[in-house]
Amino acid sequence: SPWPPRGASRHSRPRARVGSRKTTRGRVHMASSSSAAPPSDAATEAAQLEELINETLRRELQSALDARDKLYEKIAACMELRTNCQQLLERGQRELKTMVNLGSDFYVQAHVPDTGWIYVDVGLGFHAQMTLDEACAFATQREAALNARAEELTARATRLKARIKLALYVLDSRVGGGGAPIPGS
Repeated sequence: SPWPPRGASRHSRPRARVGSRKTTRGRVHMASSSSAAPPSDAATEAAQLEELINETLRRELQSALDARDKLYEKIAACMELRTNCQQLLERGQRELKTMVNLGSDFYVQAHVPDTGWIYVDVGLGFHAQMTLDEACAFATQREAALNARAEELTARATRLKARIKLALYVLDSRVGGGGAPIPGS
């Protein structure tokens, strides 16, 4: 018969037999046979597990990790605020000359005549005027709250990784291993 078979492109490869699993770039793919027989219950279950792993669990894991990374950036900003406030308090500086980033790494000189008060971004686009002591306390409280949220996201990511491993184990046992029991059951 001529290559490629009807319905396939010239660039497609012959499909592997049912039950073989291929993994590419973190996605699980179950190869199916090219026969016209209706999918069996095992093939349907494998396709459902595949979809659960690729479309649900991996996306949830990535969103949890992305959210945690954003929290770590906020935590770093809080630490920087706290450190700068503590340095100004220790040195007793009343005036300050500094360079301010206006964006796109374009810096200008700035002169702060009174360092006793600063404006702190408190969220939702609001800035509150605080003393250095108040800003240090605020940064410490906010850092603690953000760390607690980051720990929650880390725990969620760990649970999702465990669910992915369990689903991969079930997929392997149902398709390749002949239905081996799930550990712990």
